[in-house]
Amino acid sequence: MSYNPRNIREQANSPLEKEVNDIARKIAQQNAKNSLESLEDPEDRFPSGVDDDIAVYYNDQLHSEKQFFFDKVYQPTYEPDYNIVTLMLKGRGLGNTLRDYSGFNNHAFIKGEPILVDGAPYDPGVYQTGVPSRALRFNRPNSNYVNNEYMQIPDSTTLQMSGLTVGISYFIRFKIHDLAFEEGIERTVFEKIDGNTIQDASMFYITPTGRMIFFSKRSGILYDKMTATGTVTPGAVNEVFLTFKQSDKTQHIYHNGVDKTLTAHGGTVLWQSDVTNHDMWIFQRGKGDDTEGMLYGDFFDMYVYRNKVVTQTEVDNFTENKFTILPRDYGTCMITNHAEIAAPLAVSSFTSTSFMGTSFSV
Repeated sequence: MSYNPRNIREQANSPLEKEVNDIARKIAQQNAKNSLESLEDPEDRFPSGVDDDIAVYYNDQLHSEKQFFFDKVYQPTYEPDYNIVTLMLKGRGLGNTLRDYSGFNNHAFIKGEPILVDGAPYDPGVYQTGVPSRALRFNRPNSNYVNNEYMQIPDSTTLQMSGLTVGISYFIRFKIHDLAFEEGIERTVFEKIDGNTIQDASMFYITPTGRMIFFSKRSGILYDKMTATGTVTPGAVNEVFLTFKQSDKTQHIYHNGVDKTLTAHGGTVLWQSDVTNHDMWIFQRGKGDDTEGMLYGDFFDMYVYRNKVVTQTEVDNFTENKFTILPRDYGTCMITNHAEIAAPLAVSSFTSTSFMGTSFSV
C-alpha cells in the first residue's frame, strides 16, 4: 500500500493505516524542515510549482526469518570477494536504489515503481519461516510506469568489457512474464556500451521464441551466440551464467546449470541510440530516444565476475547452493545480518605460573 501527503489528511480507521500515515506525516515534515534549512533566509520560501509527493510502502505478506539451528555445518560464501566480484545486486528491497554488495559501489538506481513479490518457486534454502524468496517485479501491466521501469548503474571500469585480460562472467536470476516484442524490440535483460564508437560492449536479451542471445564486443569485433532452441518460458525461474573468454573469444550460456548448445546469431545488432551514455541498463535496451525492449519480469539477483571465466564446475556449485561458485551444500550458506550465539563464559587460559622469566627472549 502507498500513502502521500494528500492521504494523511483523511481519518484512518485501522491501527496499521494510522501508523503508516504517521510515518508519511513525519517524512513530509522532515523534508520541509530540510528544505527550509537549506535557504540562506527562511523568508525566501516560495512554492516551486512542482507537486512533490511522498510515498510510504508497507508490505505485510513477504515477511521471512533466517534461523540457524546448527543441525548442520554452515559455511560462509566468501562472495563478494572484493576482487573478482565487481557487482552483486539483490532484488529484495524497495526504494530508489539497490545496493551493490560487491564493495565496488556499483549501486543500481531504480526507475519507475516496481513492486516486491513472492519469488516462488525459488527457495535459497536459508529461510525457515515465512516467504523463502522475494523479487522485484518490473513493468507489470497495471503499473503507472509500465514499460518505463528499469535499473541503471553508472559507468565504471569495473563493469566494462574494455581492458579485459582474462574475460568476464555474468550471472542473473530472473523470471520473464511476456516474451513478445516490446515496441518491436526483443525483451532485454541488460546492455552496456563502453564508448561512443561501441568498440567494447555487452548485451543479453530473449527472443519471442525463448532463445537467449549473448553479445560480446571487444576492440571493435562482435562475438554473438544464441541458444539453438527456445529455452526460456514465461513464469519460470531462470538462473543464467554468461561467460566470455578473452584469449580465444569463446562464449558460453549456462541455463539452470546446463551449458547450452549455441549457434551464431549473425543478424543485425541494435545497440542503444544514445552512444554518449555508457551506463549499464538492466531490463531495458540502453539509453536513447527509442529506448525499448523493456522486460516484464522479476529480478532476483545479479553478479558480475570481471577478469574471471566461470567454469562448469563452478556453475554446478552455484546451481546447487544458490549463493556462491565455491563448493557448498544447499542450505548451508550462512547469510546473516546479525547473529547471537549462546556460550558459557570463557575461563582465563593463563595462570599465575603461565609465564616464567625465560618465557620470552629478544
